[in-house]
Amino acid sequence: MNIHCYLTLVLLLLHEGVPTHTADGECGFVGDCETLVLAFTITPSLAECIIYGSLVSGCNFVSWNRITGTCLAYPGCEELDPTHTDVVSSSVDCPVCHVPGLCLANLVDQVLVDSEAECMEKCSQEPLCLWSTYLQLDDQLCILFEDCPSLQLCENCYSSTKSCSSSDRSGKELLYVDGRSGNVTLVSLDGSGPNRELPAYPGSSHYPAAVNYMEALDAVVACGGHDLADSTKCWTFNGLIWSPLPDMSQPHCMYDSPSLNLEQGWWWVTGRALMEDGLCSYDVWTSEIFKGDEWVPCPQHPVGSSSHYPCIVQLNATHSLYAGGDSTLDQTWLYDWSSQTWTESGRLNQGRRDHSCVVLEEGVLAVGGWNVEFLHSVELFDPVQGIWIPYTASIPENIDPSNPILFLWEGTVIALFDGEDKVYRLQEDGIWSALEGVLLPEVFQGADVDKATLVPLTFKAGF
Repeated sequence: MNIHCYLTLVLLLLHEGVPTHTADGECGFVGDCETLVLAFTITPSLAECIIYGSLVSGCNFVSWNRITGTCLAYPGCEELDPTHTDVVSSSVDCPVCHVPGLCLANLVDQVLVDSEAECMEKCSQEPLCLWSTYLQLDDQLCILFEDCPSLQLCENCYSSTKSCSSSDRSGKELLYVDGRSGNVTLVSLDGSGPNRELPAYPGSSHYPAAVNYMEALDAVVACGGHDLADSTKCWTFNGLIWSPLPDMSQPHCMYDSPSLNLEQGWWWVTGRALMEDGLCSYDVWTSEIFKGDEWVPCPQHPVGSSSHYPCIVQLNATHSLYAGGDSTLDQTWLYDWSSQTWTESGRLNQGRRDHSCVVLEEGVLAVGGWNVEFLHSVELFDPVQGIWIPYTASIPENIDPSNPILFLWEGTVIALFDGEDKVYRLQEDGIWSALEGVLLPEVFQGADVDKATLVPLTFKAGF
């Protein structure tokens, strides 16, 4: 059946009536709307489907089929049919961010900028601007528009709506990856909406070694797998589609490969190597950086060997911190990226492995772990004095403190703890409490199995 016959049939089958308009900003929902079709076309992306829908009189919602490119415009979307897994639906009020192309519209202004983020910010400050196009040429040009009824493809140019400005993208949600199945879920941390299933991790043996969100790419990056053949495979994920990246040069351990974003906008993946038998090496340490288009060698282990389950964080613009892990249980090292050297710093009060760290304004918080027995204690690294200080925020005794995942969210520390399906928040009084109305898609199996990263609120639109 050709597309026109299909759409005619859809129009005949759909019931008449006034559908309910869903709330503004409902973006990137998997499934098709079951309501009256106002108009249709073919578009290469959901972003351009939203642009099309915004120009159709009475349209408030669109559905886009990522296989056929069919874009359906609806007056609203009372109910989604989630069985249509190839279809993504969105409000026409959803932000359209970093979509390839130049707006063909009424010009407001054009200025030189240093980055795409600055271009978006220029649009947010201009009352007449509703769209911006960023041209990454020898001189980075920002063009502001009143609207954007259509896009023209051009090299190194990207367009965004006003709502993509950094001030409107400060909120974060949790992208959760089930290591065993590869299933990916977007978890709303403010409890304002249900969890959303996203396309699964494409690694054939699942168990990604490292997952992170790279702001420079405005996408999630993920690498590795249970089998040695998958251990160097990498992908980028924009919320809708997983796309292959250049292979890593080293086979990273699926259980023990900490990673972090560097100040330069790069991604550092390190940790133990995966061996041919599917186990992780106790002797071979891996370390490399992804610069957005290639992998390059990175700092080796500070004592020249390997360790198991340490924590590594970006302390500030110039230094990364490495702490704990077998057999360097209480050691802390700082890596200076300008001099490319490791320097030992103050020792942990309790030697730790299987712990996690997060950077606060006052220093680095080390939480939980194991050393002969479970460690429920927490301590803070003071970078000025170079010492670790006991911290009054012990993990409750009924919670497994090994292999947690920590994030800084809305100015406070949140944590995923092994064996729990809740997300915990560290209160000012030092008590850990569950975020109200927030549930993980499953019981968290620890950072050595399941992975998670924070993504911007607009990520679920998949642009």
